[in-house]
Amino acid sequence: MMKCNIKKMALAVGTVLGGLSMVPSAQAVNLATDGLGQSLIFPYYTTRAGWNTLFNITNTSDQIVAVKVRFHEGYNSRDVFDFNVILSPKDVWNGTVSNGAGDVPVFSTSDTSCTVPQIPAAGQPFQGNGANGILAYTNVPGGVQAADGGPADTDRMREGYVTMTMMGSSPPTGLAAGAIHTAARVPVNCGVLQNLFSLNGFTFAQLQGAFPGYVANPLKGAFSLVNAANGWNASGSATTLANFSTGAPSLITAQLPPAQVGFAQSFHLPTLASASTAGAVLDDTTGTVLNGPTGAEGVSFALDRASVVNQWANRVASAATGGWSVASDWVVTFPTKRFYADTATHEFSGRATGRTGLPAGLAPFTQAFAGGRSCDPVSYTIYDREEQRVTPPGGAVFSPAPSPQGNELCTEVNVLTFGASAAATATNVLKSPMPGRLAGNVLSLPGENGWMQLNFRNGALGLPVTGFAVINRTSPGANLNESFIVDNAYIR
Repeated sequence: MMKCNIKKMALAVGTVLGGLSMVPSAQAVNLATDGLGQSLIFPYYTTRAGWNTLFNITNTSDQIVAVKVRFHEGYNSRDVFDFNVILSPKDVWNGTVSNGAGDVPVFSTSDTSCTVPQIPAAGQPFQGNGANGILAYTNVPGGVQAADGGPADTDRMREGYVTMTMMGSSPPTGLAAGAIHTAARVPVNCGVLQNLFSLNGFTFAQLQGAFPGYVANPLKGAFSLVNAANGWNASGSATTLANFSTGAPSLITAQLPPAQVGFAQSFHLPTLASASTAGAVLDDTTGTVLNGPTGAEGVSFALDRASVVNQWANRVASAATGGWSVASDWVVTFPTKRFYADTATHEFSGRATGRTGLPAGLAPFTQAFAGGRSCDPVSYTIYDREEQRVTPPGGAVFSPAPSPQGNELCTEVNVLTFGASAAATATNVLKSPMPGRLAGNVLSLPGENGWMQLNFRNGALGLPVTGFAVINRTSPGANLNESFIVDNAYIR
């Protein structure tokens, strides 16, 4: 039985909801046990080495639901592509991010559901600024000085994670009804919604009034990593937050920059810091529910874990293995870290002036983001399938090379590879570059498979984390290529 270690003593005391309540209340943001929620976290996207990432969200309600779609690059969670999708009742929406010209990711969709702005038929490249670099993490002459010390190239956009947060809902009437599909399977009037969210002929009050509700937990999210050239397709489910907000204050914002409407009404909101309900977790040792704060700390409270547990596999093809090869990567993502570690205050930063729901300081994270890094110490224990501890030759380290303090994870999305050397990417499943980009590395494991426990070593504090393992099996002689995702398990 797992023991729940809450990240602050004051929070560990908690508040028991309803005496011996076994489930969080409708006024508490928590990890959905039934797969439906109001905010979705997709732990990883990539466009490297032939990989595409596919997204699918379902509106299970009888309401029209407006959703903010937000792509975060993996170093410092700066936003690199944001838009809105308006789901009609019982609607399903799909989209794909793939590699485009100049290695710039391109988002495309054949789905007819209304998006704001409209996604072009040929796809929409992630947002850049020509020779001046990427708006979210470079200095722009005459504009925002957003450089953060991390890479300033387009390659930085090719790995990260995605959040999709419900903004509001409406009955199938009024202006929102433009999203409802006709018999021809297209929205009846997407144009009015695009004008509405751009305040083209409409006021902000009319925009918020068009989505007056906040229906309870209508969204289901799934994703797939697809590499057609190699015949790999690995699918998983979004990390789902139930009861993210009550809808008061409204989370509806315009699809416009702060210079036009002010930060609080701009496309920079909502985010995971917009949770208006208190975080909640179930204490497995007592069967009671403990409450945390609201905002970013509320989401962090729900995601807080001391350790990550999952399997690994590493089998090199040979005559002895019958031609089989197996390789595995882990994805370890900290989806709220930006609100703690990105200490700049301009509009693209995690702690932007005007953003509400921010934590008081850096804890539970260890370092502010600087010089392309924000590192937190980790330790790990590796086992094979026969409960024997595995010791990599020379002592395994995560790359980039560890500090004197030992192993660290230094980005907001971290890819850990089993079985590759630090100088090669041949066995990487996701082909995340090593060293120094988003990759980590566990060197030359002598066994074929087993499991690992990754521990966060920042005192008594856990870290808000999500992710998965992705495993490839290949047997050319049997004409078999397969890839699958295994969700992480956690110790609180």
